Amino acid sequence: MSSCFDLKEGSSSILIRPYLRTVLNVFLFSPRVPRGHALIFLGLWCGLAAAAQAGPVLKVLEPRGAQQGQVFTLTLKGEGLTPGAEINTTLPGSLSRLAPSRDLTTPESELPFLVQLKEDARVGLYPIRIRTDEGLSNVLLFSVGTFPEVIETESLLPTVANKELEKGSNDTPATAQRLVLPVTVNGTLVGPDQDYYRFAAKAGERLVFEVEARRDGSAIDPVVRVLDGSGRELASNNDALGLGVDARVEVSFAKTGDYYVLVHDAKYSDQEQNFYRLKIGSYAYAEGFFPLGWQRGGTVDVSLFGGNLKAPVKVKPNLALPASQNYVPVSLPGGASLPFQLVLGDLPEILEPAEVSAVKSEAVYTLPPATVVNGRISHPGEVDKYRLNVSPGQHWTFEVQAATLGTSRLDAFLSLYDPKTNKPLALADLLDKDDPYKQLIEAGKIVVQRLSYTVPNDVREVIVAVEDLLGRGGLNYSYRLLASEQPADFSLEVATPFVNIPVHGTTAIEVMVKRRGYLGPIHLSIPDLPEDIVQEGGDFPAENNPQMGARPGYITLTAKAEAKRRSFPISVWGEAVSANPPLRRKASVTGMVTAVKGTDQKPFQAPWLDSTLPVAVAKAVPLTLETPNRHIRLPQGRRYELQWKLIKPSQMTAPLKVYPRASYFLKDFLVERKKVEKESEYPTEGMLKLTTSLTTPAVTFDLILDGVGQGGDEYRGEKLVTARAVTVEIVPLYELKLLSEKLEIKRGQKLGLPGKVQREPGFDGVIRVRAEGLPEQVSCPEVVIAGDQNDFRLVFAASPDAKAGEFEVHLGSSATVPERKEQQDYIIPELKARLVVSAETVPVQAAK
Repeated sequence: MSSCFDLKEGSSSILIRPYLRTVLNVFLFSPRVPRGHALIFLGLWCGLAAAAQAGPVLKVLEPRGAQQGQVFTLTLKGEGLTPGAEINTTLPGSLSRLAPSRDLTTPESELPFLVQLKEDARVGLYPIRIRTDEGLSNVLLFSVGTFPEVIETESLLPTVANKELEKGSNDTPATAQRLVLPVTVNGTLVGPDQDYYRFAAKAGERLVFEVEARRDGSAIDPVVRVLDGSGRELASNNDALGLGVDARVEVSFAKTGDYYVLVHDAKYSDQEQNFYRLKIGSYAYAEGFFPLGWQRGGTVDVSLFGGNLKAPVKVKPNLALPASQNYVPVSLPGGASLPFQLVLGDLPEILEPAEVSAVKSEAVYTLPPATVVNGRISHPGEVDKYRLNVSPGQHWTFEVQAATLGTSRLDAFLSLYDPKTNKPLALADLLDKDDPYKQLIEAGKIVVQRLSYTVPNDVREVIVAVEDLLGRGGLNYSYRLLASEQPADFSLEVATPFVNIPVHGTTAIEVMVKRRGYLGPIHLSIPDLPEDIVQEGGDFPAENNPQMGARPGYITLTAKAEAKRRSFPISVWGEAVSANPPLRRKASVTGMVTAVKGTDQKPFQAPWLDSTLPVAVAKAVPLTLETPNRHIRLPQGRRYELQWKLIKPSQMTAPLKVYPRASYFLKDFLVERKKVEKESEYPTEGMLKLTTSLTTPAVTFDLILDGVGQGGDEYRGEKLVTARAVTVEIVPLYELKLLSEKLEIKRGQKLGLPGKVQREPGFDGVIRVRAEGLPEQVSCPEVVIAGDQNDFRLVFAASPDAKAGEFEVHLGSSATVPERKEQQDYIIPELKARLVVSAETVPVQAAK
């Protein structure tokens, strides 16, 4: 079963991964799906995902890094690495293509290059990917360092029956590999593997032992231990400050002699990406920096602190970077450690006043709106408070970033204070009763790092407070605070790190939406697409009862038959369809993804690589999945049969199954395969039944169909083929249209308001229309519209004593559905209209 969950990055099924996650979430965690059926479905999808191919795959870089200025052979290992592959990288230096080995047991599994790094190459991580006729590969990261490099000898050994040969292993102190310092060791860990290295140190010498692993895209959680010659532990570290789960320790040696350094995985897990880079040397390093970010194009002194620095070191990074880059590397001049990543924003930024972090400071400082405040919880128990001027009825959003950035230890949470009493407000009381976070906040099971607030009538000022969940503080407890006047919001993230589109074929891009108060429909779009690429779909339906977490939506890209093979970047944007003022958000991207096995393990991502999504047009595949209709108007309570057809070469006789992606999450909506009495063993066409009820929400969403067929000998494994998005618009059985949404009437007058019924074909039910919320002394009798009528007229009558003014009235309606057995009224959402009662009085008259 584990092989199914490895299909995230660095596997042959990169494009199917988001689909699997959606399917598994629906089938494993839906109370409506029997457990046995869920497990059967899981097994089915694990099997097809393991076989699906989506472009070339990079699995290994040999070596994983190199010293500045060196010449070396870089070998890419994986699948589908054709000799003519184009390498895409930002490595500072020159690359020359070498001929692949003639002794490869698996064709197209290696690509060698001769690399000459520049002498002044910046220490850091550089992405490497390739592009072939099959499309783009995944990204692997290459590390440039300052020390001479060696390879762990054990990692070069062949395997016999899945066990390393004893000769040359470094699993014990007795077989430890000898090192000459300074050095960077490129090694690997397999399950319970422990790698020992022997080195010599002089009395009084101080050495830093640092392990790069997770930062480089490895899945291991490294531990480093330093031992004396007898095996006694001198120092160890698991998660070092500023390094995430990577490890670092500095040791001062009391006497001259041989010592050992041991590297192992914290959980002794067996990971696919299992490499590490062990740096040993005498060098300066920092454990943090401040501020955590700054405005693009601005200037700021960034202070690096902690570690073995005697005093903070200030650097001034270049922030004049393009909009596609949301991070900038920050490091010590001449440092050997990988750089930190400073956030680049587009809003104004300021530093917190120095007094805010003063010990026991009770001061409250002004919080400028739409400005990022870079602050720090400098002392344990500190609470930073900011005053914001507000007006009744305004909608404000407060957001704090800290530990989620990976560069701060602050587990920050927000609270609002009443400036009159200086007491915190109950956060749960600030949320709507239907907000999914309300109950968790009341139970104390969630930390608020983002808060929406509607200003009450009697409030002119609010105090925003930032503190650590556990009351901690220090130099590494920095944050970024933003207050924005805005209505409800949402955020988007592209779930796939890259996209391959076959010529004359289609690929679906999965985008996850997190609703932050805005519950209306969202439409996705990709601006500035080339003319030979067609986008379709991109509809997120409105949600009346939002759930916690993210929902998937899809936009499909289709390459025309004449599309040229090449790669290009895109950006996915989402627009709130019903927001006022307009609301547009750019979808973030993951950069790359590495799966990490284990319970509660999050995948590694590298959003600092780029803010755009790489796309490639690849060679055509032999399968095409077509649907005759790509826009379906489906009335509530009706069914629709969606036909699909597979276009394939005649020599392909493998079975095909079509599955809809579960992207709609609608109440009372069902998609199922229509069974055929004498179904062919290898069908090339079929039908899906879409079934609604009268209570299915009237929304618009996209149906994505995937088909799986077995290719012939010339095709590698099974092929995943995707149809162009089918937009499904679920609509009411009828709609009411008024001639005018505003009616002016004088006291003592009767006026008719004409309207029209727009019925869906086949609906001839009786409709009743009534006006509700009328002011006193104003009446409007109910109107009954027969099944064969579409015009109606509402008659409003205002008595001479009617109250003058402008009022909002609601026009409700209900209908009978002839084919429905139960006699329950069918109700659609009400209309709103404005009724103006003039102060002028006229004699009572008949309706006009």
